[in-house]
Amino acid sequence: MKKIILLAALFVVSFSAQAQIPDGSTAPDFTATDLNGVEWNLYDILDSGKSVILDVSATWCGPCWSYHNAGNLETVWTTYGPDGTDEMFVFMIEGDAATTIADLEGTGGNTLGDWTEGIEYPIIDSDAIASAYQISYYPTLFLVCPDKTVTEIGQASVAEFYTGHGDCPAWISGMNNVAAGSYAGTGSVTCGEDAVITPKLTIQNLGELNLTSCTVAMSVDGVATESVDWTGDLATTEQEDVTFSDITVSSSAELTFAITLPNGEADDSEANNVLVEVLGSQRAGVEVTFSITTDFWPEEISWELKDDMGTVLFSNADEGALTCDETYTQVYTLEDGRCYTMSVSDSYGDGILNGPINPASHSCGTPNGMESMAMGAISISSDQGILHDAI
Repeated sequence: MKKIILLAALFVVSFSAQAQIPDGSTAPDFTATDLNGVEWNLYDILDSGKSVILDVSATWCGPCWSYHNAGNLETVWTTYGPDGTDEMFVFMIEGDAATTIADLEGTGGNTLGDWTEGIEYPIIDSDAIASAYQISYYPTLFLVCPDKTVTEIGQASVAEFYTGHGDCPAWISGMNNVAAGSYAGTGSVTCGEDAVITPKLTIQNLGELNLTSCTVAMSVDGVATESVDWTGDLATTEQEDVTFSDITVSSSAELTFAITLPNGEADDSEANNVLVEVLGSQRAGVEVTFSITTDFWPEEISWELKDDMGTVLFSNADEGALTCDETYTQVYTLEDGRCYTMSVSDSYGDGILNGPINPASHSCGTPNGMESMAMGAISISSDQGILHDAI
């Protein structure tokens, strides 16, 4: 079966964006039941002081299967999980809505094997969780710290996972401790134009006392704009959004939030009181790298990069005739504040293949040294992060 990956990506060079939920965001909570019928709540685990690894995979995904069988996550579970030092937790999330429990157990028609064999950590079949974390490629691995911040950690080693766990922000500290959790504003800036947004900051109580008040100040491009005296009642680890008045900003705006006076007192941990949200890069130009690995049918694949005037700047024509199982990379230097459209298509209409297929049905001989496996992939990235990544 071919996996559909038809891409039309619109992006503004001055807008800092990523395909997945941005690093440092508040992890979306979930309550879900694993394959053994046990119900889990993410925030309950985090509130106990543990960090959580989320492995979002698909049963048909070759790189997912390879990493799964490497055993890193099982080692994390046995060493640092509930039966080890009890510092960390691991979930596998099967994120493709089209797959089934039978696929996870290795008996379905859309799987590379039995994903449950030898695995002790919970496996959850949920495309809803994958959607909440804005998954655009498999496998995507996140580390969620006890303060509920999420970071994409990738296919890490056991040591790297434990280092990431150790790098998590200090947990409950002091009596009066309020943290700037994440930016939660609404409204977006597109194509270099000014736009009206509603800034919001998620605050979190990381002190032992209930948080009943604090002051949250916002500045735009270094100019003090508004200060909100928040009142409420947050128990330890609870969160709430502080909403500011609507403002008009440019695509290069930088918002800075600073929190002071939790419960009218000095903060016991000032390291987590400031958050900066950069809406634009404010640079003269941005270098963007596009990479594509073809599947068994390269003659069906095409791509174009257009500017906001509709002019084609780069395309597959620049590479000549494409060959199968080949990686093509183009580097674009784009102007700050302008809008660009990147489109990738498959003329047959069924997308780029990543996975097993009958080799008799295509003309490519031995892709990647494996007659029945194609490794098709698409990636768009810059030094701002991953803009799109899919397999």
